[in-house]
Amino acid sequence: MIAKGLIIINFCQGVRSDRRIIARMSLIVRNLVKQGFWQYANLANTLLGVIWGKVLVIAPK
Repeated sequence: MIAKGLIIINFCQGVRSDRRIIARMSLIVRNLVKQGFWQYANLANTLLGVIWGKVLVIAPK
């Protein structure tokens, strides 16, 4: 029973970690767009979409 609880805690921490990454990448994309670096912003936005898709698959709302 304890092992099952640890797995759930680790899973939740992983999802939280992914959401922090998403928040940081969103900020990076916003700053790149403000500075006019559209190509880099598009690449970062694509990566953000891939990560966000992973989070939604792991923890659907």
